[in-house]
Amino acid sequence: MIGRKISAAILTVAITTFLMFLLDGTGASLFIGVYSLPIVLLYGIPTSIISDGLTKRFSGITQKIVSLFLHTSSSVLFIILALVILGFPKDFSIYYLISNFFFLLAVVSSILVWLMDEGIKSTLCLKSKGKVLFYLNKLGNMRL
Repeated sequence: MIGRKISAAILTVAITTFLMFLLDGTGASLFIGVYSLPIVLLYGIPTSIISDGLTKRFSGITQKIVSLFLHTSSSVLFIILALVILGFPKDFSIYYLISNFFFLLAVVSSILVWLMDEGIKSTLCLKSKGKVLFYLNKLGNMRL
């Protein structure tokens, strides 16, 4: 389970860094990606594990919706906590929070962590695991 969570976190950081690079086109996206990796690993993985524990009693689509809500609300809570520690700006409002770049990055990252984790857990991913490993082994055995 921890391996799946780490994989989901690393994939999330890679995807968000790539998306930021496409939108921004500068090296700032790599800088933000480097600094978001420890946050996703140290905050996102425990949150995802806690979310899995809290949603065990649910099943089906209800479990997925509650898990998504927990992932997303924890990222919102993280940004609010960071604002409390760093100090609220004088012009703070809900609009400020929603339009804040780090707030949007946190919400998108939490949704991506949830999507990656659910995708890795899916039966389609489990069925294709053997094929992927087969091709990765073939690729690893190639000689130049």
